[in-house]
Amino acid sequence: MKKFFLFVSALVLAVACAAPPTNKEVISDASHNVPETVAPTMTEADAIAKEKSVWDVIKSKDYVAFADLLATDWIE
Repeated sequence: MKKFFLFVSALVLAVACAAPPTNKEVISDASHNVPETVAPTMTEADAIAKEKSVWDVIKSKDYVAFADLLATDWIE
């Protein structure tokens, strides 16, 4: 039993010492701070107008035009 306890203790100690450090130093460099492109904001009036145009296309059963109004990465 003592040998088993010694073996388990050594194994736990080895695993604890082999774990990678969790606090890494962050190097900030101005060249890595690339500004992201921000999409232009849509006003509420623009959104309402776009939604009405989509509903008009659906009412007219023009599914090709409806597909053109969908986003390219849209998945149902």
